[in-house]
Amino acid sequence: MNQRKILFWLVMFSLIFININHAQEIKIQVIVKNANVRLDPNPSSPIIALAQSGLIVQPIKKTEEWYFVELPPNERGDVIAGYIHQSEVKEIKTEDDREKIKPPKDTQEERETAGVTAPETPKKEKIEQQEAEQARKAKKKDIEDKKEKLKEFFRNSKAAPEWIVFSSNRDDKDKDDTMETDIYIMLTDGSKIKRLTDHPGNDWEPDLSPDGQEVVFVSDRDSKSGIYTVNVDGTGLKRLTTGSDSNYGPMWSPDGKKIAFVSDSSEGNQIFVMNADGSEVSQLTDNEINKQDPTWSPDGKKIAYVAFQEKTGYDIFIMTIDSRETKQLTDNSNFNLSPTWSPDGNSIAYESWDMSVIEKETPFLIFTATQSNKIFIIYQKDDRGIENIKSSIWVVEASGQGQKKLTKDDSRNWSPSWSPNGQQIVFSSDRGTDTKIYMMNADGTQVLAVSIDSGDDFTPRW
Repeated sequence: MNQRKILFWLVMFSLIFININHAQEIKIQVIVKNANVRLDPNPSSPIIALAQSGLIVQPIKKTEEWYFVELPPNERGDVIAGYIHQSEVKEIKTEDDREKIKPPKDTQEERETAGVTAPETPKKEKIEQQEAEQARKAKKKDIEDKKEKLKEFFRNSKAAPEWIVFSSNRDDKDKDDTMETDIYIMLTDGSKIKRLTDHPGNDWEPDLSPDGQEVVFVSDRDSKSGIYTVNVDGTGLKRLTTGSDSNYGPMWSPDGKKIAFVSDSSEGNQIFVMNADGSEVSQLTDNEINKQDPTWSPDGKKIAYVAFQEKTGYDIFIMTIDSRETKQLTDNSNFNLSPTWSPDGNSIAYESWDMSVIEKETPFLIFTATQSNKIFIIYQKDDRGIENIKSSIWVVEASGQGQKKLTKDDSRNWSPSWSPNGQQIVFSSDRGTDTKIYMMNADGTQVLAVSIDSGDDFTPRW
């Protein structure tokens, strides 16, 4: 991986791909109906372009419901590529279909004037309606089954559900093209969901205080991202950080007296510590390498964090706070982020993005979706278009030994967090239609969906 050309782009809503080859062409064309072009084949994925109505394109590839298309060059000659949902296009299978797409010469009004009765609903449309109803019923049953499995887990384990905080777009109902997230709290059996913030902007990266009374989080409600606290009943909103720097990644110390966070100072992204009321800010790291994802050890004496190095990518380090002595915990070809300590301090869970699928000398792009902390690493594979990589939850001993992969599915799993008793781990996953919160045993067994309602749920913290 040392020879790779890493293009490190941390952006929110724009990504341009240039010179994409067409090796596996689909033998159809589609005509667009004012379609949103998205980064990922997911309705909540960021929109990177708008395809105008009437545009005819030939998809590079097709998934179950999405077309991956390349749009014509823009004014600068750049080519934009992304995913369009099948509901926003119509297939052109033959040259004659081009004429069929045009409106018929005789309108409905002309037919009624001539005494022609409007045709009944076509058989194909009825079939589609029936299929839609069957899909709705299947989804309802799936939700009921997931809720029952979660209830069964707590019945059998005889453990009481505990509170977790998370960010979600479940109440983003303004129907525009931007995803707006707020902070929520719920029990791990999926019940007693309460919305803590309600603001037109974005609130994300929550962390619950050790006494369970406050939540610290990031918000862009005052332009630059800043760090705030709010009580678990939704009252007492307070801004902790001031100034022109962007601040994010807040994490309570075990005694609840301090908060570690990241700030984009003049030396790049560095880790700082402040009192829980926002006073006495001090800088913890001070070299040119970008840092992120700070998390305290249970005894409060160490902080694990992530550093980005141009030749090796993301890896996890541990710093002893008093001496500033650092130790590298992970050292492999993967991108390793979001460390979280086990309650006994012996292990660290983290997310790992599989970079082994990218060959040396293959350029790729890094894209971070801010509200969800989901990372998109996009590359071109065998001239077949753009591919994304997968991520898994791993655990490693605090000594750096005994790395173990916990999630085995073929999806993206990230943002792990240990339960207070160390027996479970919650995390975000896009294994379903939406991004949801899942819970598993600390050894990776018995994975259960915790958040089940509509919407996307991110960055759970116990």
